[in-house]
Amino acid sequence: MHEVQDEESQLVLDILWSDPTDSDSDLGITPNYLRDPQESGNIVKFGPDRVHDFLQKNNLSMIIRAHECVMDGFERFAGGSLITVFSATDYCRKHKNAGAILIVKTNL
Repeated sequence: MHEVQDEESQLVLDILWSDPTDSDSDLGITPNYLRDPQESGNIVKFGPDRVHDFLQKNNLSMIIRAHECVMDGFERFAGGSLITVFSATDYCRKHKNAGAILIVKTNL
């Protein structure tokens, strides 16, 4: 799904394909050329400011996400407010990444 036909499909596209920026110092929203090679502008990278804003507006303390290969199997973003977990070790036998699992306890 890469075509945006309405607000709902844009939301699904954002949730599925958008990724955090490369650094906590990169704010706002920027194009995500890796996931959007046709440069439709519908898939983006979001900064830590967007994470904190989303958490506050939705009364949440953390976002846990997957669907992005990260080298150590997990990665913290936005000061630890967002964690990416990727469980497939050596993804597609070419990335040489670690895999991880996340155990969430009541105190996070």
